[in-house]
Amino acid sequence: MTSIINLLLPIMLAIALMFGGQAATNPKTIYMHPGPVVISQPEETAEPAAEPTAEAPEETDAEKLVSVAEASYTAGDYQLAYSKYLAASRLGSGEACYYLGTMAYDGEGTAQSYTDALKWFEMARDAGYADGYFGIGKVFHDGYGTAPGVESALEQFKLGAEAGGGRCMSQLGELYFYGEDNCPQDYAVAVDWFTRGVEAGNPFSYYMLASCYLYGVGTDVDYAKGFELAQKGAEIGSIDAYSALGDIYFSPLGVEKDVKKAFDYYTIAAEAGSPYAICVLGDYYYYGYIENDFERAFQYYRASANLGYPYAQFSVGYAYIYGEGVAINREEGVKWLRLAADNGLTYAADELAKLGETYPANAE
Repeated sequence: MTSIINLLLPIMLAIALMFGGQAATNPKTIYMHPGPVVISQPEETAEPAAEPTAEAPEETDAEKLVSVAEASYTAGDYQLAYSKYLAASRLGSGEACYYLGTMAYDGEGTAQSYTDALKWFEMARDAGYADGYFGIGKVFHDGYGTAPGVESALEQFKLGAEAGGGRCMSQLGELYFYGEDNCPQDYAVAVDWFTRGVEAGNPFSYYMLASCYLYGVGTDVDYAKGFELAQKGAEIGSIDAYSALGDIYFSPLGVEKDVKKAFDYYTIAAEAGSPYAICVLGDYYYYGYIENDFERAFQYYRASANLGYPYAQFSVGYAYIYGEGVAINREEGVKWLRLAADNGLTYAADELAKLGETYPANAE
């Protein structure tokens, strides 16, 4: 089995995620929180859910309330996070309104409601929080709201970018990078939007722009600049930037190869939920970059595969077929190989053909 690190194209962006991270994800997917947004079809309801009520906040500093809300969200206490954001919104925080919108969209800490999400995003915009446009654009992009559709979404992203919204700049960069949603693929234009996103302090823009410099996509190769951007992105909270730092030391890209230092960076990203980094840790144990341990490698591959990462799905299927780190189970192996092939890995389809399994790509 070939190492994922060696198989990756010069640039695999957007992990994880950013199925988190965000390499090998559907480029049409738009993220608000770290990790994929799982969307169910909305129920037919005529009226939006009533605005949640909360006791008058003792804290009168909106920024402090937002800080407490962020910490609560990170800790998984969505109800407390929602209540703190709600209190901050009543003090005029556009940022709090934005995050109330994301939580309503995902049904975290409150009833899931696209109508309420759109309301909160519009309130964020009206309060001067430019990334409220990003939320509105997401609602429209995903087919909900008052003006569903790609064109309406692009209009919102552009309005948000003009207003200084870093998320909107990053999103426009991604759309031009992948050539999706009526945006012709244009790496130079993508680099320009990522540059603007960096100037606006958007963490994911740091990662994307770093990758462009590291691999010469839309610009000349500049290892020093790529390294600097990855470092700064990591400092401001980009999970993917930690993965990029791992890639820099593992590949290596403009530095002396250091698999241990790379491992440390991948571990930080993996602990934050990056499917790509989790899969790479599987490679570390599979290929013995630090030590050989097929069982541990399989555990990492399975964790990443469960998050939807195609390369990990292939590795899980391969392990089941050949009994590497797990008991041989052809049925399970074929299932995972099919899933990887469905997610675009041609060599997963090739492996199915070697096993005599019919797959659409190799069917006569």
